[in-house]
Amino acid sequence: MVKIIKKILCVILTLVLLLTNTYFSIFAEQVNENSEIIPKGMLLNYRDMGENISKSFADEKSELLPVRGTLPSSYSASANIPESIVVEQTEDHTSPVKSQSPYGTCWAHAAMSMAESSYMINKKTASDALDLNEYHLVHYAYSAAGDSLDLFGGDYLSNPTGTSILEQGGHNSISLCVLANWQGASGASQSTYGDTQINNGQTPESILGYDDAAHMQNAYVIAMPDMSTSTYSADMNVVKQMVKNYGSVGISYYATSDSEYFLSSYQYVDDDSLGTNHGVTIVGWNDNISKTSFAKDAPGDGAWLVKNSWGSSWGAGGYFWLSYYDETIAEEAYVFDFVEGDNYDNNYQYDGSGYLYGAVSGSCAGQICGANAFVADSNETLEAVGFYTTDLNVEYDISIYRNLEEKALPNTGILVYSQSGKVEYIGYHTVKLNEKVHVSEGERYAVVITLKKSGEYVGLAVDKSQSYSWVEFHSYAKSGESYAGNSIDTLQDLNPTNTSYASGRNARIKAFTNERITAIEDVKANSIELNKTSITLTDGESMQLYASISPVNVTDLNVDWNTDNPLVATVDSKGKVTATGVGTAVITATTRDGSDLSASCSVKVNPIPAQSIEITEDGNSIAVRDIYGTGKTFDLDVDIYPENTSIKEVIWTSDNTEVATVNEAGVVTTVGIGYAFITATTKDGSNLSDDCCVFVSPILAENIEIVLNENSVSQLETDIIGKKYDLDVNILPIDATYKDVLWESSNVNVAVADDNGVVTVIGTGSTIITARTYDGSCLTTSCSIVVNKKDTDDNNNKNEEENDTGNNTNNDNDNDDDKKTEKPSVPDVTYISAPKTLKTTNISAGIQLNWNKVSGATGYIIYRKNNGKGSWKKIATIKGGSKITYTDKAIKKNNGIVYKYRVRAVKGITLSTNGKDATIVRLSTCSLKSVKKSGKTAIKCSWKKNSKVTGYRIRLIIRNKVYKTYTIKSNKTTSKLIKKLTKRKTYKVQIQSYKKVKGVGTFYSQWSGKKTVKL
Repeated sequence: MVKIIKKILCVILTLVLLLTNTYFSIFAEQVNENSEIIPKGMLLNYRDMGENISKSFADEKSELLPVRGTLPSSYSASANIPESIVVEQTEDHTSPVKSQSPYGTCWAHAAMSMAESSYMINKKTASDALDLNEYHLVHYAYSAAGDSLDLFGGDYLSNPTGTSILEQGGHNSISLCVLANWQGASGASQSTYGDTQINNGQTPESILGYDDAAHMQNAYVIAMPDMSTSTYSADMNVVKQMVKNYGSVGISYYATSDSEYFLSSYQYVDDDSLGTNHGVTIVGWNDNISKTSFAKDAPGDGAWLVKNSWGSSWGAGGYFWLSYYDETIAEEAYVFDFVEGDNYDNNYQYDGSGYLYGAVSGSCAGQICGANAFVADSNETLEAVGFYTTDLNVEYDISIYRNLEEKALPNTGILVYSQSGKVEYIGYHTVKLNEKVHVSEGERYAVVITLKKSGEYVGLAVDKSQSYSWVEFHSYAKSGESYAGNSIDTLQDLNPTNTSYASGRNARIKAFTNERITAIEDVKANSIELNKTSITLTDGESMQLYASISPVNVTDLNVDWNTDNPLVATVDSKGKVTATGVGTAVITATTRDGSDLSASCSVKVNPIPAQSIEITEDGNSIAVRDIYGTGKTFDLDVDIYPENTSIKEVIWTSDNTEVATVNEAGVVTTVGIGYAFITATTKDGSNLSDDCCVFVSPILAENIEIVLNENSVSQLETDIIGKKYDLDVNILPIDATYKDVLWESSNVNVAVADDNGVVTVIGTGSTIITARTYDGSCLTTSCSIVVNKKDTDDNNNKNEEENDTGNNTNNDNDNDDDKKTEKPSVPDVTYISAPKTLKTTNISAGIQLNWNKVSGATGYIIYRKNNGKGSWKKIATIKGGSKITYTDKAIKKNNGIVYKYRVRAVKGITLSTNGKDATIVRLSTCSLKSVKKSGKTAIKCSWKKNSKVTGYRIRLIIRNKVYKTYTIKSNKTTSKLIKKLTKRKTYKVQIQSYKKVKGVGTFYSQWSGKKTVKL
C-alpha cells in the first residue's frame, strides 16, 4: 500500500515538473504498477575489480580538456525511448533495449550496447544498426579459445568458483580487453543470445571461427564526476561529450528494489558502502531533473538517462533516471569506439588474459618504452598499431623495425618507419600509420612504442596473471616477445627469467596488417642514416649503431658494416661497435641493394679511467696507520680498479708535513707528533682519491735514573754552602721521544734545582731531588742530599769543594754557559674519549649521522665502510667540537646498499679511539605518485616500485596526528586500496619503504611528502 501511495505521489510530482521542465519527463503510467523494481530471477553479477585507472580531468593541468562546443542541458542518444520523454536533442545512436534474463550478463549487455552505439555513429546512419551477441563475449572472456594467429600462448581467464559462465559475472575492463583482441563481437543473427546449440557444447569458434562483425578501434577509461567536489563539472562535461560522440558510456552502480532509493524509474542512493552490482550504459542526461523527483531528496538537481538490460517492459521502456548524486556509481566509466570488422586482416598480439590493470614504469620520470616483436605469417602490409595508455594527455612515438634476428632486441633491426602523436584519454588506442610498411612471410619485425609525459612516471600497460576470489587471469609469456625499458636503447626482454620485470608479462601492443595479394616490385633505397654520427667510447667498451633506410617499402634492407681502423674500433654485421684501442676510427654502413648508399659515424676511444682507488700496506687495505716516534718510515701502495685501467700513476700528498711527509713513491716519514692524512690521487683525470690517517704517537719513557758524571747516584752529602751538583738522567728506551724532565726539590731551604738539573746548596739539612718525566709516562726518580754544618778551615773546604765537584772553580762559568740550552716544547698529547652514541637516518639528501658531543673535542673525523665490508674510508673532517651532525650525500643514489659508519673525536693533535659503529641500509625516499578517492569511504594510493626494499608502510594523518599505519610486505606492490574510512574527513597520506637485513635489523626510508585527499 505504501508503495502504491508513493507511485501516486510521483504522478503528481511529475505533472508539476511538466510545468517547469521543457526537456525530459517520465510519466508514472509508463511504469508497470504490478512489476517488481528488479525483475524476479534477474542476476546482479557486475563484479568489483578493486582497481581503478581513471583520472579526473579536474586535476589535469592541460588545455586539452576534451569538451568540444557547447553542451545542452539535456540530451538523448536514443530514439527508442517512450514518447513521453520530451528531449531537447535526440539522436538515433542507441540500439534497442535487450533483456539479459535469466543470466547474470549485465556486463556483456553493457559492452555490446556501447559497441553497437558507437558503430552506428561511425556509420552515420541508423539503418546500419548492429545487433551483437552478448553470449559470444561471455564465452570468449571465459575460455582459452586462443587467437587466429595462435600468439596468446595459453592466456585465458578461469572461474575458480565453478559457477556457470553465464552466471559468473564480469567487468567492463574484461570486455575491453576481450573485444580489443577481436573476440566476442559476433552478430546476433549468426546465433541468438542463449542459443541452445551453443550452450549445449558447441563453442562460437567451432561455428563461426574467428569472424567478427565489428572491430574495437578505441576504448577510453574516464572518471565519473565526484559531485562532492567543486571541480566536478570538468569530468561531467567529459562524460556528456562521450555520450554525444560515441552514443553511450558504460558505468556500474548498485541496483536495488528498496523503495527508499528507487521510485518510479528514478534512483538515488546515498549509501556508498553498498558498492556496485550492475552494469548499464548512460545514453543521455538532464540537468533539470529536480532533486525532489527521487524517493528521497538528492543533494542537487540533475540525472543521467540510463539504458538497462531488463527488457523494454521494465521501467520507462527499459530506461530510468539515475541521479548525478547517486553515491553507488563507480568512479571508473568506459567508452567503446567500434568500426566495421573488415578494416584489417590480422591482429598480431600477445596480451590474451583480459587483466587490464597491469603496468610497469621506468626508473626515471618522463617516459617509458615498450615493444613487441612479431613474425609475419605471410607477405603483408603493416597499416596500424594498437597500444594502451595509463595516463591522460600522453605523447607517443611509434617506431617500426624490420629484419630482426630471432630473439634479438628490437632496435638491432633496421628502422624503417617512425610516427608521433598524442592521445588525450586513458585506455586503448588504434593509430593508423601514415605509410604502409611491407613485411615478408617469416620476417621478424618489431613495433616499438615510446610513451612520454613531462615530469611524471609513465606506465606501460602489460598483460599479467592476477587472481581474485571470483576470477583468475592467466598470462603466459615467452622470451623474445615483449620488451620494456626507459628508452629504445635500454629495452630488455620481459621473459620469465628477467630480473627487472616480473615473469609472465606481455606488452599490450598490437600490430594490424592486411595481406598482400600481388607481389611488389623491387624497390631500392634512396637514403640511409645512422642513429649517431659520432660516439665516444672507452677502451673495451661497446655500443650498438642502428641504420634506418628509406623509403618504407625498400625490398632489401641488408647493409654492410666496415671500420677504417680496426686497431681502434671494430664493428660486427649488426652494427655493434667495440673499442679496441685509444685513438679514432670511422664506422660506415653501406646498402647492399645496389643503390651504393652509405652513412658514417666517427668513433673516439679514450683510455680506460680508474673507477676506484684504495691505499694499501703490504697488500692489505689501510685507512688508519698508528706509528710511534719520529724519523720512522713505511711504504704505502695503491690498488686501482679496474685492473685494466690505462694510467695507474698517482700523486701522493700530506696535509700536515710537520707530522708526516710522503715522497712520490709513497714512502712516508714521520717528523713530528700528531696526525696527518696521506692522500693518493689518480693522474688519469678521473680525480679519484683515497687517504690514510697516519697517527704519530710519542715513544714513552719506561725507565729513568739520576746520574752524576755519568754514574748513577741516589744520595749526596756535603757541608759546603753554595756547592753545585750537575745532575742528569738516563732514560730508557734510548729512542724515547722526549728526554727532558721536571726537576724538583723537597726542601728549597737546603737546595734548589733548575730546569737543567743543576742543584745548588743553600743551607744545612736534607732534601730530596726528584726528576719527573712529562711525556705522559709519569715516571719519577730521586736523589737525597744531606748538608752538614761546616767544621774545617776555608782552604780545606775549598780543596774539598774542588775535589767533590771534580771541576776547577775557574771553569764554573764555562760549565754554566754550556748548561744554558733552551728546552724544546713538548706537544699537548692528551687523552680524548670517543663518541659514545652514533645514530644514522635515511633522509632525501642521503644518510644523516648524529653523535653525542665529546667534552674537549676540537673536531671529529667520519669514516664509512661500503657494503658493510672492505676497509674504512675517511669521508669527512668536521672542524669544531660543537658540530655533531653530518649528511653523507655521496651515497644518495645508492639505493639498497648496506653501509657502516664510525666517528672519532679530535683534540689538538690527539685522535680518540674508535667510537661505536652504526649500520644502515641506504633507502631512497619513496615516491608517492597519487592518492585518490575510490568510492565514498575508500582511497587508493599508488607509488613508484623500489625493487631493492622488502616492503612499504603507509600512514594516514588526521589533524597532524597519525591515525593508522598499514604495512605492505611485498616490494612488487605499487598500490593499495584503503577501505572503511570516514566520509567527509580529510586525510594526509605518507609512504616509506623498509628493508629487513638478516641478523642486522630493519631499516626505514624517510617518510615521503604528504598528499591530501578529502572523502
